[in-house]
Amino acid sequence: MNGYVATINKAAIHQLAYFRIEKELEIAEEGDLLWVRGINGELSSKPEFLQLPIINIFRIDEEGRLFAPGKLTPADQLKKDLSWQTILQYMKIILPVSSLPGRHEQKTSLHLRPSSNQREGIALKTDLEVWKHFAETASTLRLNRLEYAVSEQGKVFIIGTPLPPLPGIEYWNFEGIFLPTGFELEASIASHFIQKKFNEDGEAVLIFEEEGHLERISKTYFTRASRSSIRSTKIAGNNQ
Repeated sequence: MNGYVATINKAAIHQLAYFRIEKELEIAEEGDLLWVRGINGELSSKPEFLQLPIINIFRIDEEGRLFAPGKLTPADQLKKDLSWQTILQYMKIILPVSSLPGRHEQKTSLHLRPSSNQREGIALKTDLEVWKHFAETASTLRLNRLEYAVSEQGKVFIIGTPLPPLPGIEYWNFEGIFLPTGFELEASIASHFIQKKFNEDGEAVLIFEEEGHLERISKTYFTRASRSSIRSTKIAGNNQ
């Protein structure tokens, strides 16, 4: 075990969401602290890592001894009984895609219908490569008005205005649920049921698709758009 370990406050766990696809990173709880291990020199120099609210960072040797930067004498010993998990496992972040009619026991299925009302899109689903290409020439000011999350299938869900002029599906927001522009819920009162069943704690973004299934994305998945963060975005299990 070499490299570095760091500690952050457990309350700042959402700020580790950006690194959820870094499989070598693992975290463990110790009281109100989270230990993060598997940090290499390249990762520790990334702007996104430097922005983390790190309390302490140590160099670690094969015996689990912790050394403060530049010191030759160990400052502490990493506990051997810590329970380590990947960031993804710890945060239990998933992108479940489920058919609403098949998930609940109500007799009435939920559907979308075409709407005659023109509503401005405030979210967009597109491909990661398209998003990366756009970011190379977009202004910093424009990017900073957007936030995004990336799925394991290489799809990007972007929220903010003005939306980038990219191919994809636009969405408007109806009572906290993103619906494709040009569509509305057949029964508008169903929005209360959807929120109650799938997002009671308000910690997720709900997307109702035209074909009738729901995506629930934890808000911890979302990252403020910047050229550097988009460039370094990868799909789990891929080198993109």
